[in-house]
Amino acid sequence: MPNADNPYGVSTYNASATNPATSTGIPLPQLIADMQALGLTWLRYQVSQSAIDSPQGTYTWTSLDAAVSAANTAGINIIFGFDQPPAWGIDGTTGLPTPAYTTTIATLVAARYNGASGHGHLDAIEIWNEEFDFSSYNNTTYAAVANAGYTAIRGAGFTGKIGCAAMLGISSTAHVTTWVNQLYTSSISSLFDYLQLHYYNGFYDPSLMSNWISFPAAVQAIQAALIANGDPNKPLWVTEFGYSNATVSQANQSQYYAYIFNQARLLSQQTGGGPIAKIMFYTMDSGSTNTDPSSITGGLTPSETYNTAYTTIGQWITACPTWPGPARFSRFMSH
Repeated sequence: MPNADNPYGVSTYNASATNPATSTGIPLPQLIADMQALGLTWLRYQVSQSAIDSPQGTYTWTSLDAAVSAANTAGINIIFGFDQPPAWGIDGTTGLPTPAYTTTIATLVAARYNGASGHGHLDAIEIWNEEFDFSSYNNTTYAAVANAGYTAIRGAGFTGKIGCAAMLGISSTAHVTTWVNQLYTSSISSLFDYLQLHYYNGFYDPSLMSNWISFPAAVQAIQAALIANGDPNKPLWVTEFGYSNATVSQANQSQYYAYIFNQARLLSQQTGGGPIAKIMFYTMDSGSTNTDPSSITGGLTPSETYNTAYTTIGQWITACPTWPGPARFSRFMSH
């Protein structure tokens, strides 16, 4: 039976499978339960390659195995993206993951989680995270890595989706446009089932042009670049956005989440540009103690706490469970 599929998900970093410090709860089951309560159908699960591949050539899959098993059992779609390679996977000149290491890890992950090897299945694999959207980026660097990863993933019998490394630089629309254009000039756009955007603008209102461009401006720049490159229907997945309660209040965090959800829904309906197919916030139930200030939940069961944003997200998904379609929760439309 296919997994449920709506536009909503969460990105989390190493929601541990076990929690030896306390017997009051463990984050991975708590995460799955909270996802089901909210109606989220996508889990973007992150754990560093350095944690998996250490010492060199010795692979520890415990955390990822547990996440895949829990998501598969719950009928939740799960994404894994390569992130933070060990020293032997990094080019000494660029500081970026190498094509050779990408081939190694992509082959191992895709073969293990292709649904035919006894370890469950991933629904999507992303060829690295944010590493390539910095000043050292160039066409040749990511093109070689992307081609190596794609060849390895498909060669290992993986038939799920493949995602591009994330766009992170939202300092200007010109930067976003350049990122998209480079995917086409380097002839690698066709490798990917979706593009990724990570939208972080510190503590600023995402509706405003401040030190960073607004959320709609970032998405519209991507959509315009896709149109200009003759690929208007390429899906865009916003796989991370979030606000830390270390810098914004719970009220503002909740307001900003609601605004981004609503804008994503509206922008997904624009004609011409690639649709926003998925929206995933960062984060909840993260780490072994769930004390990350970016988490919209705190602590462990049975003493877990919930931010205002948690309630807001649940109300939003109830009001607008699929796209397109009007939001029936009118207070979200006021921002």
